[in-house]
Amino acid sequence: MSLPGTSRIPVPTVMLFLVVALLLRSSLQTSLVTRGADPSVAADLSYVVVPPLVALFLSPLLHNRLDWVMQLFRFQGITLAAILHAITIGFLLRIAEWSQLIAGIALGFYLDPTARSQPQPSFAFDCPDSTYLLLALLVTVILMPLVEEFINRGLIQSSLEYRGAVIAIPVAAALFAICHRSGSWPMTFLGGIVLGVLFWKTRSLWLSLITHATVNALILLDWRCLHGQWNPPVSSLPLWKLALPSLAAFVLAVAGIVYVLHKKIPGSMVLPGTERVTERLRPVR
Repeated sequence: MSLPGTSRIPVPTVMLFLVVALLLRSSLQTSLVTRGADPSVAADLSYVVVPPLVALFLSPLLHNRLDWVMQLFRFQGITLAAILHAITIGFLLRIAEWSQLIAGIALGFYLDPTARSQPQPSFAFDCPDSTYLLLALLVTVILMPLVEEFINRGLIQSSLEYRGAVIAIPVAAALFAICHRSGSWPMTFLGGIVLGVLFWKTRSLWLSLITHATVNALILLDWRCLHGQWNPPVSSLPLWKLALPSLAAFVLAVAGIVYVLHKKIPGSMVLPGTERVTERLRPVR
């Protein structure tokens, strides 16, 4: 027996609740910085209020849908091999991000005319105090993926799945992207597509959560531990010897993601019109 209406939650309402929670978080972050807190620590501490706020705001919509919510976190089909493949996808997404970034700098797309010229890349690895790093890990690797996957894949994508994968996955990915920095929209949208396919195939949030957490863990190391500068002078651009290998690495990383999603992740990617929605919503017995 299907569960009618369990996944049909108003998307604008979900987005409104999320925006309100993020605005309250931003207000708290500003307050902490004003009181002298380190901006990075303030950003992490302020996000701790987002999960309970989201849970509070969404409780009226979810109070009679608890069985459906539990299905989103079911372990059926989540094997060790699938988990390792999800981690691999996370690494490939980060490689794709770094590859396009290097290619963009080498071709002059990411040139900063206000910054001091730095012809050669310079990197140093220096992590902050372990207490701050643990706080950042809690927020970035656990809380953020949990909130974003539950909302963007669990609620929004599920609410749109009656329109089929071609609509549900890109729309959820686009809404996921616009909640991030505008400069990261293209890669965040690509990541949202990948996470959406993972959820669509497995009907569980676990693999998308694992991939998301892997990407965020690598980003955290970049932001907090890896300090680099590279701003080649305009006269030296384009740097094709760097751009071409980076573009090739990007293509190979994306091809690897497609391969793992298609060949290694259990489940089937069914396009709209090839099965009834009620069959996809049938609960696991």
